[in-house]
Amino acid sequence: MVRRITAAQAAAILLSNNGEMDVLGADGLDWSTLDSTWSFGKLNQAGSQFVHVENIAKDQRLKGHPIRLVLPGLKRLLLIPIRLVASQDCATIVILDPNLKWPMGRDAVANLSDLRFISRRLIEHELLNFSTKRTNPTPTMGWFEPNLHPGTDGGPLSRFLLETLVTRLAWHSRNSNMYVTLRQWRAAIKSYQITALTELKAAPPSGLVQSAGEEIARAATAVFGSNNFDAVVSVPCGHSKAASCFSSELGRFVADYLGIPFINEAFKRVYRPGKSHPRKNGELSRPTMTTKVTGTVLLVDDVATTGRHLELAAAELRKTADHVVSIAWIGGKPGRSEPAR
Repeated sequence: MVRRITAAQAAAILLSNNGEMDVLGADGLDWSTLDSTWSFGKLNQAGSQFVHVENIAKDQRLKGHPIRLVLPGLKRLLLIPIRLVASQDCATIVILDPNLKWPMGRDAVANLSDLRFISRRLIEHELLNFSTKRTNPTPTMGWFEPNLHPGTDGGPLSRFLLETLVTRLAWHSRNSNMYVTLRQWRAAIKSYQITALTELKAAPPSGLVQSAGEEIARAATAVFGSNNFDAVVSVPCGHSKAASCFSSELGRFVADYLGIPFINEAFKRVYRPGKSHPRKNGELSRPTMTTKVTGTVLLVDDVATTGRHLELAAAELRKTADHVVSIAWIGGKPGRSEPAR
């Protein structure tokens, strides 16, 4: 994800452990070819949030560093230090030859800060199944168990969705806005699943809201921590004619589950006739904020087919909020139709 956001040649997450460097994850380079005793510690003696090296060949702090031997043509370097609360070890995100301006713009700073936040939580909660000198870890997501059985008021359509939607926690990026999804449509019966959800969204049953909401809350808690959100906001309702839509019901439930405020109608609601469709997402305008939202915000959506709704809402929230973490219950590639919002 780091490499994609910065259009870099390579990137890695490193952990300094008893004087040696463990590679927790890497992309674009075989980091195992480097001596495990090397580090980038000299670059961040001032304790900066970001460390940028414009020309590695002219930086005396990197004189004789093995990275210059492995990649002699390397020019730029960006480090993102990760301060671990529960450990004396030090972690660092290393980005080689990032294609971004320096100083970085607001969006780049926000997205990379979120990635640092996510990485710290993953490392501290030992969600990465890594061992010493292992360069390709496999994330262990055993904490995410889907709710397959809604309450008695969920109904057969809710049960059909919960039992047939594919369980797959995935990270996505749209125009540098990151978001997480927990479920995907099942290709063979996607049209039936969309029809079922469209029917349910007209009046979301409490059993479905509870089941989907618990999945979102548990995933957000496991990845980001239980005490790291100040408020929950849902994407603005649009096509739904009801007083509240499925995304707002999910947002309210997640906030209650986490014991934090739900900012109802944080965005001005503008009713859009017809049905939501991925091909119409490019026509969406940025939502208008109705109240100032600060701190770390969990932005919730029910379905993120293209991520456009989350992208626009997150961009507005970041004007006042410190961090915005986006999560949707269902995600996937654009299809021929999607449920009305």
